[in-house]
Amino acid sequence: MKNNFEKSISVIIPVYNGVKWIERCILSVMAQEIKNIEIICIDDGSTDNTWNILKKFKNLDKRIVAFQTLNKGRSSARNFGMKVASGEYLAFLDSDDELEENALEILTENIASEPDAVVSSID
Repeated sequence: MKNNFEKSISVIIPVYNGVKWIERCILSVMAQEIKNIEIICIDDGSTDNTWNILKKFKNLDKRIVAFQTLNKGRSSARNFGMKVASGEYLAFLDSDDELEENALEILTENIASEPDAVVSSID
């Protein structure tokens, strides 16, 4: 599948104690066909090894940025992500979720008509 979407997307991923899931989550975003993405990971005060995993990925791919914050909850971490995002569009993903192979490409096909929001769910 190919579309001509050239704008940038910031994918915001809040993480709290996500050692079991965060690698799969980040890999699913990295594997997207659309490459003009910024992957923003916010460690929301984890007490496990989450931060070390995020640092590893940050060093592997220049599209990934990672931040540590005090634990204030997922909404606060998402708001922080929106403040630092540089993309023209925002996508939110929970750390225990994965994107399907062409998920961002499918969503961007719907952006061509300039809607206020494009919503998807993961089953």
